[in-house]
Amino acid sequence: MYQIDNSTAVASQPPSTAQGTAGFFTDGNPASNLPATIVPAEYMNMLMLEVMNAITGSGQSLNKAAFNQLWTAMQTIAKNPGVTPPQFDNTTKTSTTAFVQRALGNLSNLTGLPTGTTALTASQVGQAFNVSAGSTVTMPPGAGLPLGAAVTFICGGNFTINTSDGSKIFVGKTGQDGVSVSVAGGIKLLWSGANGWQSSSYVVSYSNAGGFQRFQSGIILQWVTSTANSAGQVGCVYPMVFPNAFYAAFGVYLAAAITPPPSAVQVSEISGSGTGTGSLTFLASQAGAGLPNANIRVFLIGS
Repeated sequence: MYQIDNSTAVASQPPSTAQGTAGFFTDGNPASNLPATIVPAEYMNMLMLEVMNAITGSGQSLNKAAFNQLWTAMQTIAKNPGVTPPQFDNTTKTSTTAFVQRALGNLSNLTGLPTGTTALTASQVGQAFNVSAGSTVTMPPGAGLPLGAAVTFICGGNFTINTSDGSKIFVGKTGQDGVSVSVAGGIKLLWSGANGWQSSSYVVSYSNAGGFQRFQSGIILQWVTSTANSAGQVGCVYPMVFPNAFYAAFGVYLAAAITPPPSAVQVSEISGSGTGTGSLTFLASQAGAGLPNANIRVFLIGS
């Protein structure tokens, strides 16, 4: 493709005429004195420049000996990567595959956070973060975030999550400005507007001394390690208050200052509340007799 360059061509483009009534070409009809359509230079310049601009716009130089430059330009434009709309865009713009992947709930990135304190921004919502033990992470302000916006954390040790805008983090029934967690696997926080950040994790807190696991069904399993008093009574303040109901408890013997050690442990509730105070007192016993000074791990089931 090349611009016309013969001896009758002019150096400058003639000015365009005023826009007339749109129509179509005709070969004319002598019988009815209908003249054939005149093809003016203005029209030919329009066609030439449209093709030239498409070719040069694709990065090519005009080549008089090449006859596929328009086709090459079309291929180049078709292969160019699209522009991914910004996060949370809900307009009718064309979506790239990157935007679709993010919108379908796939994590947009997995980023390692440096040890220390890190403040997240709204642009980082939708990502997963590897958090170093002992670090502190501040959630982004909730203003402008869509409901259901999620942040996922992966860590093998204790770390702290805070908020910066007064919103609460709900791990269990009570909202807090910040939570200190020990995560075995991951914790996922969902933005719920007026209700702050809600935990939807499969494991929220874990340690040898105590922890809890929340299952997809809503069932919560908690465990606490405690030492019985001289009467065999075990007081348990467990990691979280059951939001809905306390169902049952059972105990496992770990160690005790008694000989021989008991072969089985029965755990019977004496007092407390599974859903109110988050504390219960049990009697650890064997064959109906209390186990003084026994080291017991109590497992509690609720929802």
